This record gives sequence, structure tokens and C-alpha cells, in this order.
Amino acid sequence: MHRLWVLAACIALVYPVSAIRAQSSTDRVAIEVAAARTMLAHQYNKGSVSIDPAEGAQGHAPSHPGVGKLRPAAHTERLAKVLSASVRRYADVTSCTDGQPPCAMSGTSTHIILSAPIIVGDTASVTATIYQNSPSKRQPVDYETVLLTLVRRPGGWAVVKEDQLGIS
Repeated sequence: MHRLWVLAACIALVYPVSAIRAQSSTDRVAIEVAAARTMLAHQYNKGSVSIDPAEGAQGHAPSHPGVGKLRPAAHTERLAKVLSASVRRYADVTSCTDGQPPCAMSGTSTHIILSAPIIVGDTASVTATIYQNSPSKRQPVDYETVLLTLVRRPGGWAVVKEDQLGIS
């Protein structure tokens, strides 16, 4: 987590905030699509996918929804359409026995939570968490959280590095 704050401080010194925001409005969906597709490659429960409309925590595992702001509805719908996914909150895809954990997922096979991308020039980072029902009985839901580094290439944004932050 400390490294992320140092990176953010360096970014602020080198790149004007206006330049970062200008790029993020243009590239954000493409970055999030590349991040989500990378996480779907980690999917072992094939089936329906849901995207959380709330941003997750950058650099934290698991990346719980609701710590960041809600994405604009049009942005989230566009992301979901490209991924053939539905838009649902984590709380809406989990069910707990008597309201207590452990909870199991229902109505979707896989749920993805993405942090807001941090974009610096032609490089971006996103923390992505994939939740899916566990194949074992030790716990109902598994998660994997990965810090993804992406670079802009002629064909679009591509993931070039995956740092696992946590896995159940």
C-alpha cells in the first residue's frame, strides 16, 4: 500500500492532474475492459458474469465494493455490454444463511469489482477482484485480487503485469 502512495506522489509531481483526467475520460472503459477480461481468464466457474457499479479499493485485497464512488450508469452499462455481463452490486449477488456469513453467490457465476484506474501517460493500474462460488466446501465463495499494470499499445490497452494481492 505504501508503494501505491509513493507512486501517486511521484505521478503528481511529474504529470499535471489535468493531463491525467483528460486521458482517463477517454481511456477508462478500454482499461477496465482489458482488466476485466484478464480476470475472466482466472475464472473457473464458467457462466454468467456481473460487474459491480461501485469502484473497489486500489491496492487492497479483497477489493470490497462501495469504498469508491459509483461509476456513471452509462459508463458501467457500456462496460457490461462489452463483457456480456450484467450490472449488479456484490450485496445483490450474495446470499447468507440467517443473514450471517459465510455467504454464497446466486444469480451469477462470477462477480468482478474494479478500482478506478490510475493513468499516467501510456501506463495504467487497476486493482481487480473476481469472486466466484468455491468448488470446495471449506468456504462458499472464493476471491482473487490482482493489481494489474496496463500499457497503451497501437491496438489498445494491454495488461503487461499481474501482481497477486490476495487469494482465498
